[in-house]
Amino acid sequence: MSCAEHNGNYTVAYKNLFDWASSKNQNVYQGKSIVKRFHFHTFSFFMSLLMSSVMSLAMLTIKSATLIAVIKNWPEAWAVSMLVAFPVSLAVVPLTQRLVSEIVAVN
Repeated sequence: MSCAEHNGNYTVAYKNLFDWASSKNQNVYQGKSIVKRFHFHTFSFFMSLLMSSVMSLAMLTIKSATLIAVIKNWPEAWAVSMLVAFPVSLAVVPLTQRLVSEIVAVN
């Protein structure tokens, strides 16, 4: 994939994603853990990241006529949907947890 905006080369974001995904050393956290007080924000961030990627890809696939159009427009659509999804998840996650705790029986 190359884009005219980048002189026929890969975008920096695509290159970083490709390098990260194809690296032989898959130990992302390298033994480091996230402080417990950031658990909620970290959960909300990763949930938003994954859900916005899937939903933006699905919507572009339905809307676009070609695979090239999907690949070209997905990073921007993903970024916009992530900007919406993360703040919304900060409000929705606690509500969802409260709802689930009400309907799930504790043994």
